[in-house]
Amino acid sequence: MASSKPSQAIKPECDKHGQDLILYCPCHLMPCCDECISTSHSKCTGIKSLAGVVDKTKIENSKESVETNINSILNLLGTLINNKSKNIKRGENQCVSIKQSIKGIRQEINKHLDHLEKKLCQETDTIWNHEKSKATDFISEIEGEKKNLKEIKEQLQTVTSQASKLQSFLGVHQIEQQVHQCQRYVEDLDDDERIKEVDIKMKQNDEIEKILSKLESLESLGEVTVIKTEVAMKLEISVGRELKLVPLQERSNINNMTMNIETKIEINNNKDISDMICLMDGRVIEVQWRGKVNLLTSDGKLQKQLPIPGEPWSVTQINENTIAITYLYEKAIKIFNMEKETVTKVITLGKECNGLSFSNGSMAVGLSDDVIRIIDLEGNTLKSIQVDSKSDLYNLVYSNDRVIYSDYVGNAVYCYDESGKQIWKYEQDLSGPFGLCIDTYGNIIVADYGSNRIVVISKDGQDSKVLISEEDGLNNPKCIGFKHNQSSESRSGSTAHAVDDLDALCFSIKGALKRCYEESDMCFMTVGTYPSCTIGTKKTADQMYLVMDSHSRDESGKSVPDGKAVVLRFRSLDQLVTYIRDRFNALVLLFVHKDIDIDIQAVLDMFARKYPRRMLLLNPLA
Repeated sequence: MASSKPSQAIKPECDKHGQDLILYCPCHLMPCCDECISTSHSKCTGIKSLAGVVDKTKIENSKESVETNINSILNLLGTLINNKSKNIKRGENQCVSIKQSIKGIRQEINKHLDHLEKKLCQETDTIWNHEKSKATDFISEIEGEKKNLKEIKEQLQTVTSQASKLQSFLGVHQIEQQVHQCQRYVEDLDDDERIKEVDIKMKQNDEIEKILSKLESLESLGEVTVIKTEVAMKLEISVGRELKLVPLQERSNINNMTMNIETKIEINNNKDISDMICLMDGRVIEVQWRGKVNLLTSDGKLQKQLPIPGEPWSVTQINENTIAITYLYEKAIKIFNMEKETVTKVITLGKECNGLSFSNGSMAVGLSDDVIRIIDLEGNTLKSIQVDSKSDLYNLVYSNDRVIYSDYVGNAVYCYDESGKQIWKYEQDLSGPFGLCIDTYGNIIVADYGSNRIVVISKDGQDSKVLISEEDGLNNPKCIGFKHNQSSESRSGSTAHAVDDLDALCFSIKGALKRCYEESDMCFMTVGTYPSCTIGTKKTADQMYLVMDSHSRDESGKSVPDGKAVVLRFRSLDQLVTYIRDRFNALVLLFVHKDIDIDIQAVLDMFARKYPRRMLLLNPLA
């Protein structure tokens, strides 16, 4: 990498094209000429006049900002030098350790070989001493027979020379009998094992040849490798595009993470919140479902309403002044300049556009048919990823060439890379995971709607931790955003407050079911006056939840009395709540789309806030 050298002279012309620098690209924070814009910045948005930028810029402030950046970089470079020096010292110690470990390997091998040698020598001595003892005893026995035979020979000479003929005959006869006994002894030795020659030999273990062969083919006792670890440094861009290089901890352990609810802010609107993000400058964008796009201050107060037409769903930030928004039914993405308050581009994709996230010049958008498409800012398709999801791809984040999304029906969070490979899937103890974001270290923070919890999942998808729960005062979390080690969380109203105000007929779904099951094991829930939708539920003795829903409906969503129905079974109340919530949501969408005359006030009462869903609880069975 080439080092940056101090400029000798400041030129108002482009070094590459020789033209005057008259334009400014806010995406790359650099002056440009006409040729630069056409060749290198054609896809950048918000191009400005350089003269206008210069007029609005306070040079002294810019100087202080640059000086601050220089000092930050100097500190960082000093830290890098210090770390690398420590790295060298650590490497020296590692070399010594490796050499000692090699000696240790040889010592262990030699120790084992010495043990085997001693064992074999002892076995050799034992066996030989046994055979030697038998051979020695055999020799002694033969020596005895030999001595006896010599005595017989001497006796024979005496008998024949000094005795009478009769005595000699009898003596020779006796001696002959003794000789015959010696002869039989010698003949019997032919079948005696002791007469065989004894040799001591060693049969080598067959494994030794294999081991020796492997040792000969063994080229090394080990492999010395270099392991490179990313330096934990983070590049931050603060308000005003001030550049800061901030050292980070080497690794984030989610077990050490904590989160507290510091402030609760009531958002006064009668629309659901479908998405929310924290901007680079700390402000918040709030998207109302099929409603308005609001710009909030960092403390949650309404700053202004952005004049963007249509019915938005999800939002992401492209640069300091530019955001992009998906439109479910228009099947499009609109790029909006917040400073000029104008739509600068409309990207039509031909499929329903759900969740949206921007990263490194590209956008990931969740489409229908379980497809996540990676596109550039012109709408050109870069990658198309087929994923697995039981729900629409409403919420996703795109970072480091990976897409992470929540499946609130399947109770799971998935991670895919751009090639379409599933990296991991996390589904332990999740109940309706909805909004999610990524922290500084790559951990995923999830708003788990069904369990009233904020959960953090580790970067590798292996571990998780509950950060905030219902016991901390959290209720039905839906959207969550992360900014500079802080997170802001949006939820739709307070269930406890709603129960107090609306009397016993109007509850959240979960509250309604709990209240009903206190009095009976069955209840019916009805939405609307005409056409209406009724779902029957039953709690079984083994704590299972059964739902009877009409199998056939006409175009308006009204039940068709054909006698057909479907019975579903759920293992928990949270799963049942998720199903009913989505069932009624789909019905209301159908009502609005078909322009059917229904009791609007009833629908507003029941669906004014996204979560928890409002409904009328009618005819609980005794």
